[in-house]
Amino acid sequence: MGTHPTSPSRRHVRGDLLSTFLAGNPALFGGAGVKFKRHIPSQEEEEGKHVPFLFKVLCCYKGEHGLKRLNPCLLQARVRSFEP
Repeated sequence: MGTHPTSPSRRHVRGDLLSTFLAGNPALFGGAGVKFKRHIPSQEEEEGKHVPFLFKVLCCYKGEHGLKRLNPCLLQARVRSFEP
């Protein structure tokens, strides 16, 4: 499994991992009622092997927009910016 954010292993799960994180943290949206579908994490996700990508995305997003309230469209654009 690669560690680079655009490695095949990360491209395969990153949307689900991000959606699961956001579904578990509704306060990030300030109660905006935005819903994200949860998924059953793989063993690799449970072991935290894909968390660095999510951390990188959120750190970049925080630097650009702050984390008081996430805008799903802006966050999705940030995720896409990591795609090859």
